[in-house]
Amino acid sequence: MAGLNIERLTQLRDHLAALDPARFNMAEWAEIPSSPSPSHDTVEDFVHNCNSVACIGGWADALFLDPEDRLITASVATTFELLGLTDAQGNALCFPGSSGPENGWPDYGVGYEDITTTHAVETLDKLINTGKVDWSHVSI
Repeated sequence: MAGLNIERLTQLRDHLAALDPARFNMAEWAEIPSSPSPSHDTVEDFVHNCNSVACIGGWADALFLDPEDRLITASVATTFELLGLTDAQGNALCFPGSSGPENGWPDYGVGYEDITTTHAVETLDKLINTGKVDWSHVSI
């Protein structure tokens, strides 16, 4: 657990706990639905647009990248680094619908559409406390 950025994971958890559930969607990394030019949207544009929607990774980018960075240029590796995650932890956290035994992770049978902010907060709590990503509490 030494590599985890507990401070940022806690900030992310608290942000998601207070977030309007309509702005959370594990199937969308980061999207401003009304944007005329998504490739030019900055992190600041995203954060201040009430229609923006993101998953755990997208919200991590929005919270911890420089506000002037273009959101679309962020990479998964950057997001994992921001949170102090290994590739395995980051993939299991951000892509639970892709996780499975063939990738070395438990098969939770979780679909992105099944995950709510409450589930994400609980998963982040487990990660903060144990160093392990665990989506097993998500009922489908």
